[in-house]
Amino acid sequence: MIELVRSGRSPESLGREFEPSAESIRNRVRQADLDEGRRDDGLTTETSPQRATFHARRVTEVYYMLEARCPLSFHPQLARPLLGKDETISPARKST
Repeated sequence: MIELVRSGRSPESLGREFEPSAESIRNRVRQADLDEGRRDDGLTTETSPQRATFHARRVTEVYYMLEARCPLSFHPQLARPLLGKDETISPARKST
């Protein structure tokens, strides 16, 4: 499909003829151009796992930063040690 686009077919016509959308076809051609060195304005398939690992690490860092600020909202089971030994956590605690 990439070769068809490079030979002059439009992604829209290929999208109507085959299953992928025109945008998906354009993305595939762009990625193939990056991988083959025809363009240099993005990451190659080889460097994409590194980018994914970076983003996963960043998400984990943000999660732990938020957890440090509000630990009970992230781990409600941790609230149990803060209660007295006879108290329990109940969603609808009646006031006396």
